[in-house]
Amino acid sequence: MARVVALLAASVLACGDPARPTATPPATPMLETARTVDETAFVRVGRSDPALLVLGNALCTTAPHACWRIDEGKAVGATATAVDVATVGRTFELEGQPCRLGLDRKLVCRDGKLDAREVELLRGDVLFGKRDGADLVATFGAYDAPDRLRPITSLPPKLRQVSIAVRVGCALTASREVWCWSDPKRPRKREVPRDVEDIAVIDPFGLCVRTAAGEVSCTPPVAAAGHVLCNSEGLECRHRAELGGPKGKPFDPLTPLLQPLVAQPLGFAARRFVRDEYQVFPIVPDLVEDMFSDPDVGGCAIGPVGEVACVLGCALEGRGVYRVTGMPAIVDLRTDATTGYGVAATGELWVWPRVPARCTEEWSSESKPRLPLRGEVAAQRAALPPIAHLAPLLHYEGRRKFGTDVRCATLRDTSVRCWEPTDAGGLGTVFDPAAAATP
Repeated sequence: MARVVALLAASVLACGDPARPTATPPATPMLETARTVDETAFVRVGRSDPALLVLGNALCTTAPHACWRIDEGKAVGATATAVDVATVGRTFELEGQPCRLGLDRKLVCRDGKLDAREVELLRGDVLFGKRDGADLVATFGAYDAPDRLRPITSLPPKLRQVSIAVRVGCALTASREVWCWSDPKRPRKREVPRDVEDIAVIDPFGLCVRTAAGEVSCTPPVAAAGHVLCNSEGLECRHRAELGGPKGKPFDPLTPLLQPLVAQPLGFAARRFVRDEYQVFPIVPDLVEDMFSDPDVGGCAIGPVGEVACVLGCALEGRGVYRVTGMPAIVDLRTDATTGYGVAATGELWVWPRVPARCTEEWSSESKPRLPLRGEVAAQRAALPPIAHLAPLLHYEGRRKFGTDVRCATLRDTSVRCWEPTDAGGLGTVFDPAAAATP
């Protein structure tokens, strides 16, 4: 249900001047604040805290060594030895060679010539890493060949970061240039501030950048509401404001990514910006076009004293910003289509709705008003023991039409808890995958 709501609901929040949060001395972050890869990629192995790794619908922890496959609200197919953990991975074809990406983040191919270390799997669609000292960026093929990778050879060298969304992607170079593409063979350089620190491509066809000074700027959303139809190659799309209504003029999905950036009024200098861990899936696929919803997703930022503000595509013009209130200083942050998660230095987990109730109510009305956004959303403490680490969102295709999202966390006692995020922006039924797994 959360996926359906995320696909069909737009985000509109109440007016009001944001209140300044109480200043709290910043705590030492549990996770590195300088991200060099996409926020939904693997978490680096070898840190002192028990890392959680997500590969497809498999969840693994490195301390202690264990893996579980999550399916239909429970864990199945448990393994519990280092050997088992090392052999879990994803297989695919790259340059005509069968290859496997393991949880050690090493890419191994049959002839040994394509081996690479420190490889990241970005949202299940792109590989990013180093091979023989050179950048390796490769995209998966169409849905009819999901296990075939195509290297992108037209990007400039020395990439710092790669970020992708449906039909589009961008790369940040060591010289702080940003190159974006819809057709991987024809990337285009876009104008950005000189001191861009990191980038985030958001669905659909949006780009946000954070500068070293902490300013977050984003391109305007594609449209206020409606659906996007893209051809099977993904190189041409059209917008349709209402289901069954007339189709708009064709456009290259790269065009919205090249729009001028607009500064987002966070109210503080962002020391980290994370995009919503959200991926658009076709809701009406056929042989000619795929139809996607036009969601109002974005991302959230942490300020210098642990305050949080979030960006959504929900204002009268452009995007809007709201503050998250009622929680202590945050040292780690993750968000998805329905729920925001903030972790305090004490390990407390705080949650808030990314799409508050009023947004859905306003969007579902006949007039679909778009209110200016200067609001607040209150966070609530989740009923979990202190946690050490939040895992990336895990998505699996089950009995539900749009699949199911599961979030997991490592507690400070090294045990793991998982849950399905609720539509209201909270935790559903919490389960322990080690206890729920079937042999």
